Amino acid sequence: MANSIQIKRGVTAKVSAYTPLSGELVLDTTTNKLYAGDGTTAGGNQIVASKKGVTDASSASTGEVGEVIQVTTTATANASSAAVNAAQITLTAGDWDVGAVIKLNSSSAPYSVFVAGLNTSSATQPSFPNAVQLNLPTSATTQQAPVPSVRFNVSASTTIYLVALAVFASGTSTVDGYIRARRIR
Repeated sequence: MANSIQIKRGVTAKVSAYTPLSGELVLDTTTNKLYAGDGTTAGGNQIVASKKGVTDASSASTGEVGEVIQVTTTATANASSAAVNAAQITLTAGDWDVGAVIKLNSSSAPYSVFVAGLNTSSATQPSFPNAVQLNLPTSATTQQAPVPSVRFNVSASTTIYLVALAVFASGTSTVDGYIRARRIR
């Protein structure tokens, strides 16, 4: 005869109102999610292995694996050979995969060099492999490129900058930026 182990269980409201002891397991019978207690957190902490992907086209909640933060900016002015923040986002503590797209728009003069990347330092161009650099033909006046994805594992809220630098002979230039971050754990 097989032995059985039963753990505390209840509907979502009952589980979230209960504070399990450190190491105590609790099963939410409404969602079939398993939680482990730490002695202080009401409802316990969800055990990652009990999480399933969604099939209803919903988005992950703040703080959950799969959470997405994104921002789009347009027409940020930039001077030749000067790094500029094209966009920025603030990530909360966690492990994030961050990607971006940059677009340079010149009013007249073509670009000769175009560099963009993700960094935690404002207006500071990151180095390989966290940046893309293009050496352009003399007729290039508008350029768009994906920026390499970068993992940021942060223990406190941290601002991530999409930094662009363009070299051009004369005229004015603006940059458009898009940053997307997904919490990976």
